[in-house]
Amino acid sequence: FSPLTRTYRVSRGGLTQTFESLDAALPIVKDIIEWRVADLATLYEYDPEDLDARVRMRLDLTKLPKPLQVSIGGNSDWNLESDWESVPVPPMRSAS
Repeated sequence: FSPLTRTYRVSRGGLTQTFESLDAALPIVKDIIEWRVADLATLYEYDPEDLDARVRMRLDLTKLPKPLQVSIGGNSDWNLESDWESVPVPPMRSAS
């Protein structure tokens, strides 16, 4: 959130988008695409039934703007981390 312009800025890869509201920005943040978590060739070595994917998110305080990092100090309220969530592993397509 940029207080000066009162807009939300989302950067993903080389693309940066600006939104007028949090409701408009959230769908972009929630849509994770092309997130490589494993080498496809390695996954083909396993039976899909044996694969278990889980994810959790945390706030990396070092990525926040420096003035905000200083104002946070040692405040533990900013140590945000989600619980582990299971993610369905889709059936693998045949290698071509």
